[in-house]
Amino acid sequence: MYGSFKSVVKHQTAVFETQCSGTGCAFNGCESSGSETCDGHMFTKLSKIQLSINDIWKRKPGAIVCKEGWKRYNGHGYHLFSKKMNWFQAQVFCRNQKTTLLQINDANEHNWLTKNFPIVAYWIDFTDIGTEGKWVTLSTGKSEYTRWHGGQPDNSGGKQNCAYNNYGKGSWDDISCKTTYQVLCEASDTL
Repeated sequence: MYGSFKSVVKHQTAVFETQCSGTGCAFNGCESSGSETCDGHMFTKLSKIQLSINDIWKRKPGAIVCKEGWKRYNGHGYHLFSKKMNWFQAQVFCRNQKTTLLQINDANEHNWLTKNFPIVAYWIDFTDIGTEGKWVTLSTGKSEYTRWHGGQPDNSGGKQNCAYNNYGKGSWDDISCKTTYQVLCEASDTL
Protein backbone atom coordinates (compact mmCIF):
# COMPACT_ATOMS: atom_id res chain seq x y z
CA MET A 1 0.00 0.00 0.00
CA TYR A 2 1.33 3.45 -0.82
CA GLY A 3 0.44 6.70 0.88
CA SER A 4 1.55 10.24 0.42
CA PHE A 5 2.85 12.98 2.67
CA LYS A 6 2.05 16.41 1.35
CA SER A 7 4.77 19.01 1.64
CA VAL A 8 3.41 21.94 3.58
CA VAL A 9 5.83 24.48 2.13
CA LYS A 10 5.81 23.72 -1.60
CA HIS A 11 2.71 21.52 -1.86
CA GLN A 12 4.68 18.73 -3.50
CA THR A 13 4.11 15.06 -2.79
CA ALA A 14 6.62 12.51 -1.50
CA VAL A 15 5.82 8.80 -1.68
CA PHE A 16 6.35 6.40 1.20
CA GLU A 17 5.58 2.73 1.57
CA THR A 18 3.23 1.30 4.20
CA GLN A 19 2.78 -2.45 4.67
CA CYS A 20 0.11 -3.79 7.03
CA SER A 21 -0.55 -7.26 8.38
CA GLY A 22 -2.76 -8.68 11.15
CA THR A 23 -0.24 -7.59 13.82
CA GLY A 24 0.30 -4.00 12.73
CA CYS A 25 1.78 -1.84 10.01
CA ALA A 26 5.28 -0.97 8.85
CA PHE A 27 6.18 2.45 7.51
CA ASN A 28 9.37 2.28 5.45
CA GLY A 29 10.67 -0.46 7.74
CA CYS A 30 9.29 0.79 11.07
CA GLU A 31 6.87 -1.73 12.52
CA SER A 32 3.92 -0.39 14.44
CA SER A 33 1.46 -2.24 16.55
CA GLY A 34 0.20 0.93 18.16
CA SER A 35 3.47 1.72 19.95
CA GLU A 36 4.31 5.36 20.54
CA THR A 37 7.97 4.61 19.80
CA CYS A 38 7.20 3.70 16.22
CA ASP A 39 4.86 6.67 15.87
CA GLY A 40 7.80 8.82 16.91
CA HIS A 41 9.97 7.11 14.30
CA MET A 42 7.31 7.74 11.68
CA PHE A 43 7.10 11.40 12.61
CA THR A 44 10.90 11.64 12.51
CA LYS A 45 10.99 10.04 9.06
CA LEU A 46 8.22 12.30 7.80
CA SER A 47 10.11 15.31 9.14
CA LYS A 48 13.30 14.15 7.40
CA ILE A 49 11.38 13.68 4.16
CA GLN A 50 9.97 17.20 4.52
CA LEU A 51 13.46 18.62 5.13
CA SER A 52 14.80 16.73 2.12
CA ILE A 53 12.02 18.11 -0.06
CA ASN A 54 12.71 21.62 1.19
CA ASP A 55 16.45 21.20 0.51
CA ILE A 56 15.77 19.95 -3.01
CA TRP A 57 13.53 22.90 -3.74
CA LYS A 58 16.14 25.31 -2.41
CA ARG A 59 18.82 23.78 -4.65
CA LYS A 60 16.59 23.49 -7.71
CA PRO A 61 17.89 25.72 -10.50
CA GLY A 62 15.56 28.65 -10.49
CA ALA A 63 13.76 30.54 -13.14
CA ILE A 64 15.39 33.78 -12.06
CA VAL A 65 16.41 35.67 -15.15
CA CYS A 66 18.90 38.28 -14.10
CA LYS A 67 18.25 41.82 -15.17
CA GLU A 68 20.87 43.54 -17.28
CA GLY A 69 23.89 44.33 -15.12
CA TRP A 70 23.10 41.58 -12.59
CA LYS A 71 25.40 38.60 -12.03
CA ARG A 72 24.12 35.06 -11.61
CA TYR A 73 25.43 32.39 -9.24
CA ASN A 74 23.83 29.16 -8.01
CA GLY A 75 20.24 30.13 -8.84
CA HIS A 76 20.55 33.67 -7.49
CA GLY A 77 21.03 37.07 -9.11
CA TYR A 78 23.26 39.75 -7.54
CA HIS A 79 23.69 43.46 -8.13
CA LEU A 80 25.88 45.99 -6.34
CA PHE A 81 24.36 49.47 -6.21
CA SER A 82 26.85 52.32 -5.82
CA LYS A 83 24.48 54.58 -3.86
CA LYS A 84 25.35 54.52 -0.16
CA MET A 85 22.64 54.16 2.47
CA ASN A 86 22.21 52.95 6.04
CA TRP A 87 21.30 49.32 6.80
CA PHE A 88 17.58 50.00 7.23
CA GLN A 89 17.38 51.96 3.99
CA ALA A 90 19.29 49.14 2.28
CA GLN A 91 16.72 46.60 3.50
CA VAL A 92 13.85 48.68 2.12
CA PHE A 93 15.71 49.45 -1.11
CA CYS A 94 16.31 45.76 -1.86
CA ARG A 95 12.69 44.86 -0.99
CA ASN A 96 11.54 47.53 -3.45
CA GLN A 97 13.67 45.74 -6.07
CA LYS A 98 11.75 42.53 -5.17
CA THR A 99 14.97 41.12 -3.73
CA THR A 100 16.64 40.88 -0.33
CA LEU A 101 19.77 42.43 1.07
CA LEU A 102 22.65 40.03 0.46
CA GLN A 103 22.63 36.82 2.51
CA ILE A 104 25.93 34.94 2.33
CA ASN A 105 25.12 31.27 2.94
CA ASP A 106 28.48 29.51 2.62
CA ALA A 107 32.20 29.90 1.87
CA ASN A 108 31.69 29.11 -1.83
CA GLU A 109 29.24 31.98 -2.22
CA HIS A 110 31.56 34.28 -0.25
CA ASN A 111 34.50 33.36 -2.50
CA TRP A 112 32.41 33.88 -5.64
CA LEU A 113 31.35 37.33 -4.42
CA THR A 114 34.99 38.24 -3.71
CA LYS A 115 35.97 37.33 -7.28
CA ASN A 116 33.00 38.96 -9.00
CA PHE A 117 32.47 42.28 -7.23
CA PRO A 118 34.75 45.27 -6.53
CA ILE A 119 36.67 45.50 -3.30
CA VAL A 120 34.27 47.78 -1.42
CA ALA A 121 32.39 47.56 1.85
CA TYR A 122 28.69 46.77 1.53
CA TRP A 123 25.81 45.77 3.79
CA ILE A 124 24.76 42.18 4.35
CA ASP A 125 21.49 40.91 5.81
CA PHE A 126 22.87 40.09 9.25
CA THR A 127 21.89 41.73 12.54
CA ASP A 128 21.63 41.20 16.28
CA ILE A 129 19.00 43.93 16.79
CA GLY A 130 16.51 41.48 18.35
CA THR A 131 18.90 39.90 20.87
CA GLU A 132 22.38 41.23 21.50
CA GLY A 133 24.96 38.69 20.37
CA LYS A 134 22.46 36.52 18.45
CA TRP A 135 23.22 37.27 14.80
CA VAL A 136 20.57 36.30 12.26
CA THR A 137 19.33 37.41 8.86
CA LEU A 138 16.36 39.75 9.02
CA SER A 139 14.76 37.92 6.08
CA THR A 140 14.83 34.39 7.51
CA GLY A 141 15.72 34.71 11.19
CA LYS A 142 18.48 32.12 10.66
CA SER A 143 22.24 32.09 10.97
CA GLU A 144 23.79 29.35 8.87
CA TYR A 145 27.19 30.83 7.94
CA THR A 146 29.46 33.54 9.30
CA ARG A 147 32.78 35.03 8.25
CA TRP A 148 33.62 37.42 11.07
CA HIS A 149 36.98 39.19 11.10
CA GLY A 150 39.16 38.27 14.11
CA GLY A 151 37.74 39.82 17.30
CA GLN A 152 34.39 40.55 15.65
CA PRO A 153 31.59 41.07 16.33
CA ASP A 154 32.61 43.29 19.23
CA ASN A 155 29.65 45.69 19.61
CA SER A 156 32.10 48.54 20.16
CA GLY A 157 30.40 51.36 22.03
CA GLY A 158 27.32 49.17 22.51
CA LYS A 159 25.78 50.35 19.23
CA GLN A 160 27.04 47.94 16.56
CA ASN A 161 24.06 45.82 15.56
CA CYS A 162 24.43 45.43 11.79
CA ALA A 163 27.00 43.60 9.69
CA TYR A 164 28.82 44.60 6.55
CA ASN A 165 31.17 42.73 4.29
CA ASN A 166 34.56 44.43 4.37
CA TYR A 167 36.68 43.00 1.58
CA GLY A 168 39.60 45.16 2.67
CA LYS A 169 39.77 42.59 5.49
CA GLY A 170 38.13 39.78 3.50
CA SER A 171 35.59 39.21 6.24
CA TRP A 172 32.66 40.69 8.16
CA ASP A 173 32.51 43.37 10.81
CA ASP A 174 29.73 44.79 12.97
CA ILE A 175 29.00 48.50 12.93
CA SER A 176 26.23 50.98 13.68
CA CYS A 177 23.21 50.44 11.44
CA LYS A 178 23.23 54.20 10.75
CA THR A 179 26.55 54.01 8.89
CA THR A 180 26.24 54.26 5.11
CA TYR A 181 27.64 51.65 2.72
CA GLN A 182 26.91 50.41 -0.75
CA VAL A 183 24.16 47.85 -1.16
CA LEU A 184 24.31 44.40 -2.75
CA CYS A 185 20.84 42.99 -3.43
CA GLU A 186 20.16 39.31 -4.07
CA ALA A 187 17.32 37.84 -6.12
CA SER A 188 16.43 34.27 -5.27
CA ASP A 189 14.17 31.63 -6.79
CA THR A 190 13.12 30.71 -3.23
CA LEU A 191 11.64 34.13 -2.38
